[in-house]
Amino acid sequence: RAVAPDGDVALGGKDWDEKLIELAAEQFIHQHREDPRANPVSLQEMWLAAETCKKTLTERPKAALFINHLGTRMKVEVTREQFEDATAALLGRTRTTTEIVVRQSGLNWGAIDKVLLVGGSTRMPQVVLMLEELTGKPPERSVAVDEAVAHGAALYANLLVSKQQPSPAPPKFSVTNINSHSLGIIGTDPSTGRKKNQILIPKNTALPTAVTKVFKTQKPGQQNVVIRVVEGESERPEACIQVGTCTVGGFPRNLPAGSPVKVSYAYHADGRLDVSGQVQGMAQPATTSFQRENSMDDAEMKLWSQYINAAEMM
Repeated sequence: RAVAPDGDVALGGKDWDEKLIELAAEQFIHQHREDPRANPVSLQEMWLAAETCKKTLTERPKAALFINHLGTRMKVEVTREQFEDATAALLGRTRTTTEIVVRQSGLNWGAIDKVLLVGGSTRMPQVVLMLEELTGKPPERSVAVDEAVAHGAALYANLLVSKQQPSPAPPKFSVTNINSHSLGIIGTDPSTGRKKNQILIPKNTALPTAVTKVFKTQKPGQQNVVIRVVEGESERPEACIQVGTCTVGGFPRNLPAGSPVKVSYAYHADGRLDVSGQVQGMAQPATTSFQRENSMDDAEMKLWSQYINAAEMM
């Protein structure tokens, strides 16, 4: 059962690689008065060398990063201490995100049994030390960091299959997901006349869930309303991401201003969001569905299915 998700979508392993590139480029510039990053070929080689250097520093206290720039070759030695100093701000962002998600969950570290490492970047010693210092417990290493997500996906796939094809030994677990961002609707604040995001499904709500809220028409004789669905925590619409729109029309004639319009959101566990709106006197509500996940389209799914089937036959 998920209780609180969070992350830094602008932070990844390449940010650590970039710091190594900066360290190496500074030494090259100091010695040769040229910036190798200005040449696309040299820069591409530096990216590859930086990733190798980073992995070496995970195992050893010192590593070499080689630069080839327009016929000039230079070996730059980087110590783990230099690397950790250069990436201290990145590690600080990681720590802050970790603290935020625990606060949002309503828990504290004493209530958390294990901290599971996932992803290759968790191999870096400074990440492990930071987490141990923050949590007061050694991070869990029982699952290979490069395979943890794949293992989870396989277990979840088996869970879905067992629901369609009951087996003698069904999975001994269930999955309850939550929404990682609040879902709202753009309306007009009657006290200010300004547009405002009214949150209908708050962040960290267990899925599936459904909610209905009543809004009012703004002017007499109004023939339709446009439901603008947004994702985000801010009251300011411009600070949120628009998911889509749903138009509710066919209102009765001579509808007075301030007439109630029922808006319903139904958020499903598979990421589908059903939005409907209805005014009194309408036979059927207007309904639109949105898919809130970065899933593969049919063509991509077909290609992967063919690839997997071919691999199984080999």
